[in-house]
Amino acid sequence: ILGKHMGRMRGGWLFDESVNAYMWMLQQRDKELCLADSSRGPTHFFNSFFFEKMFESGEYKYASVRRWAKKVQGGNVFKLERLAVPVNIGNSHWCLIVAFIREKRIQYFDSMGGSGLKYCNGLKQYLADEVREPRWTRTLDKAPPKQPSTPRVPPRSSRLFLFFSLEKGEEVFG
Repeated sequence: ILGKHMGRMRGGWLFDESVNAYMWMLQQRDKELCLADSSRGPTHFFNSFFFEKMFESGEYKYASVRRWAKKVQGGNVFKLERLAVPVNIGNSHWCLIVAFIREKRIQYFDSMGGSGLKYCNGLKQYLADEVREPRWTRTLDKAPPKQPSTPRVPPRSSRLFLFFSLEKGEEVFG
């Protein structure tokens, strides 16, 4: 992350580079926590371009994100406890989506109260497509379940919500 990226935040905007740097820092922290506690399941943090690539043609396209699982330690998203992905909504608002892999649950965190249906369905379809990949030996018992609506989060700055939620850890990642 460069000084120019930090300077942009003075105007109230978070850019991809800043969010991605923070995701990287959270990834490093998660690795340390997993080393310190062998019972802790790992979390992987995709960067903000995951959904941009997934929907770049306007519709879901697995081929655009098929190789992203290789970035996960061990190359298998189903060995994770959680998969977290930041979502850039119209270059004006940041949200977070988390797949709780073992629970087969997806949750969307949005300080503006949006449903994130497009992104929840996209991540659900991505996981279903990953199961079908011939490189896996383990499969899910069934497709990820329909997601319950996420309770509305009290209004606050999306930037603060994302960073507060991620930094707090236990609120989002248990």
